[in-house]
Amino acid sequence: MRLAILSAHLDDAGLSLGAFMHQAASLGHEVKTVTVFANRTASASAASSWDRKAGFATEGEAAVARRAEDHAFCEAIGVQPVHLDHPEEAYARQRSDRAIVDDIEEHAGNCDIIFAPGLPLRHADHRYVKEIFGTLALGARARGFYLEQPYAASRGGATGRTILGVLPSASHGSHWFVLRSGLRSHVVKQRALRAYRSQLPLLGPFCRARVGAFELLRRGETVCGGDDLVAALTHMEILR
Repeated sequence: MRLAILSAHLDDAGLSLGAFMHQAASLGHEVKTVTVFANRTASASAASSWDRKAGFATEGEAAVARRAEDHAFCEAIGVQPVHLDHPEEAYARQRSDRAIVDDIEEHAGNCDIIFAPGLPLRHADHRYVKEIFGTLALGARARGFYLEQPYAASRGGATGRTILGVLPSASHGSHWFVLRSGLRSHVVKQRALRAYRSQLPLLGPFCRARVGAFELLRRGETVCGGDDLVAALTHMEILR
């Protein structure tokens, strides 16, 4: 089966579903991450405040380095990275919704399962990707949403209660459930996350450890979907 994980930025998919992606790839499924706001590698625009903190002088310098980090992460877990040239909120004077939709449909339109950011959506770019996800013309047999890391594992979690394993009710016949990807895949994910060396210090002390502890407590990464998603994942042997 073919899977696509939509990611607002160049680490969201890996932090949130890295173990699942490794497990799926290990079972022979074709997995890709599609980063919507990978920024413009040729841009000489001054770096955003976030990218300046990471040590970059321009948008282009940050984009080149962060794409290389994402390539390294994806290679380590066995998936294909796709980087779209759209600017994130900090660099976007204006955006073309049509161009973004067209690009996502081009790279994810033939996939069987597609995931998008689901919760807690603290960043405007994450909310944008979730909202535009609902407008896409995709032939996927199933769509789902993922619990975003490291935000869900941060103090207060997604709702203030997620650390206790409680998530808000989903709508339209969907529900939250845990993907049991296996210990090996979680170990591979934790090691591969080191590739994001420019980002981890900015995401807070012990970022990887916090995500690992959260997922250990919940016994896996968390997604939301309906019966179609459950059936598709069961067919993949991800759910048993």
